[in-house]
Amino acid sequence: MHPWSPCRAHSQPAAIHHSQLIILHVVDYAGISGGFKSLRDLQLNEAVLEEAQTLLNKAKQQASKHGIRCKTTLIELNDYKHHIAEKILAEATACKAQLLVIGTQGLRGLARMILGSVADYVVRYSDIPVLVVPHKHKAKSS
Repeated sequence: MHPWSPCRAHSQPAAIHHSQLIILHVVDYAGISGGFKSLRDLQLNEAVLEEAQTLLNKAKQQASKHGIRCKTTLIELNDYKHHIAEKILAEATACKAQLLVIGTQGLRGLARMILGSVADYVVRYSDIPVLVVPHKHKAKSS
C-alpha cells in the first residue's frame, strides 16, 4: 500500500469507532483511451482492471490486518457520460458513508486545468464530510 494512501488515513478512526471501511476504486476506460472507442485496447483495459483489483485486495488485507471491517468496490466507467467524482458521490450516498477519504495526485497548472480534479469536485459537491489526503511525493516537492 502506498504511504500516501487514503486507506491509511482512515484506518485508525475506523478501528477506534468500529466502523466499516469501504474502499472504492474507479477505472476510467474512456480516460485511458482519450475517449476514442477506436483506440481502446482490450489487453490494456484488462491489465488496468487486474491492477485495480490487486490494489483493492492489498488495501483490504491491510485493513483486515489492523482488525478493520472492510469492503471493496470497483467501478468501471466506459464513457464520458459520467464523471468519476459523480460515481464516487453516488456510491458514498448509496452506502450511507459518514466520511469520505480521497487521495489527490497533486496536479498543478495546465494539467490540472485540462484534467480537472476529482478531489475538488468531491469536496465541492459532497453532502458528506471529506478528508483529502495529498499525494506524499508531490506534497514534498511543492
